[in-house]
Amino acid sequence: MMRLSTLLAIGIAIVATAASGFAQPTPGSETPHRGGQVVIGSIQEPNVLNPLLTNLTVSQEAFNLVLDALTKIDDKGNVIPFLARELPAVSADGKTYTYRLRRDVRWHDGRPFTSADVVFTHEAMMDPKNRVIGRPAGFLNVASVRAPDAHTVVFNLKEPEAPWIYTWNGLGILPKHVLEGRDLNTARWNTAPTVGLGPFKLVEWVSGSHILVSRNPDYYLGSPNVAAIVYRIIPDANALLAAMEKGDIDMRYAITAEQVPGLDRNPGWKIWRTPSYSIFHFTINNSHPIMSDRRVRQALTHALDKKGIAQTVLRGLVEPAWTPITSPSWAHDPAVPKFEYDPAKARQLLDEAGWRLNPATGVREKDGQRLAFSIVNIAGDVERLQIVQIAQRQWREVGAAVDISPVDVGTFVTLMRGGDFAIGYGFWGAGPDPDTMLFIWWHSKGNNWLRLRLPQLDALIDEARVIQDQRKRRDLYHRAQKLIAQEATNIFLYERVFFDGTKTRVNGFRPVAGGGVNTWNAHEWWVGR
Repeated sequence: MMRLSTLLAIGIAIVATAASGFAQPTPGSETPHRGGQVVIGSIQEPNVLNPLLTNLTVSQEAFNLVLDALTKIDDKGNVIPFLARELPAVSADGKTYTYRLRRDVRWHDGRPFTSADVVFTHEAMMDPKNRVIGRPAGFLNVASVRAPDAHTVVFNLKEPEAPWIYTWNGLGILPKHVLEGRDLNTARWNTAPTVGLGPFKLVEWVSGSHILVSRNPDYYLGSPNVAAIVYRIIPDANALLAAMEKGDIDMRYAITAEQVPGLDRNPGWKIWRTPSYSIFHFTINNSHPIMSDRRVRQALTHALDKKGIAQTVLRGLVEPAWTPITSPSWAHDPAVPKFEYDPAKARQLLDEAGWRLNPATGVREKDGQRLAFSIVNIAGDVERLQIVQIAQRQWREVGAAVDISPVDVGTFVTLMRGGDFAIGYGFWGAGPDPDTMLFIWWHSKGNNWLRLRLPQLDALIDEARVIQDQRKRRDLYHRAQKLIAQEATNIFLYERVFFDGTKTRVNGFRPVAGGGVNTWNAHEWWVGR
């Protein structure tokens, strides 16, 4: 079996203690109070709570309360065991991962959790009939899975894969005894998972209003401190801020940069700043008739003032981004090609691409077609809208007729998945390993919302996935980042810093930088009297 030191050497942060031995109160802290509730405010509403059918952060935050995973990412970027007794044992050739499961875990209906549930979840993930949203890369590398006993699961891989330990990370396990034989695409459980393994039990989900969960007294890591958590949906950033200031909200994630200074001055709130592995960017459909020309993509990048946006809308709290691998990562390449703000260069590239300006309309044309497209944006977030409006104005200044298409989050995902868009604005999250960003979003076998087909890029990502030497992996990821930047596959705007807020009376909150969600340790939270 592979030594822990070997895993550390290939860039995987891990904690080898059993699940029962972590997440203790900070030495010197006061004894947690039991009781009360925590209200989480969100401008977005989950689409479903089935982890196989969603990749929305808000859905992950919510389903993590009622479901549970083999392993999770903690606030230090470590992989730590939950339903697994310990981290998986890895064979010497790196192709076999063996998980030993806890024996003290029961579903909310009292049935025991076993290896059959893990195998069922794997099979559901791989079933082509299920409308799975973005199969984790590691699933595609599994040759076989078996459960030699009720508390052991063995995964045999087709080839070694350095980041495979992240495959089951944070992925909620499905209850075989509830979902077997049902259509997973339409099962009522997707929106009402009353049978889960998590620290809380679902009480109700009132669409457009809230999700309410109550303490699971039989949780295997101990009964949670708080009696209930309310995930309250307020689809307007200003209305949500007003609710926070009024005292109706105890916790909010992803606070906008505009709102950070005011909350910083509020003695009742603590603002957490967490540099992340995530990026805000403009997703480009590289197969779109207009966007398929690299010169157009490069021109639009030159025409956008990233630094200006960072200093104004984002209050100087973030840095512009030029690559999908952000600066906290060991694989970040600061030397990628940068198409700096240069409207004159943007106009030159559009001229070279055959898009000529029509002086009468101010819009460029080519072969009778106008340089016209829409930016798809998730409605309700003032900060996002301000950024999109700046892009609209600056791209119009170089001859593009740009509209903004506001949609709800579900429609946004549908459009991105279906390729029915030119450009969309949003962010992509990732975990500590670069593969969790590059394979999922840039590889032709990943989610590939970019509609990208770059065999050279696929080859670099594939090679880096099987190499255990971190220095060699870094070199491959640097080459991949340079290729992505040169091709202008999308327009990176800024490296996301998570600004999360909690009332000062809320204790135990430990935000994550990426690869997990902030509700990962909700069983530890407690509220002061």
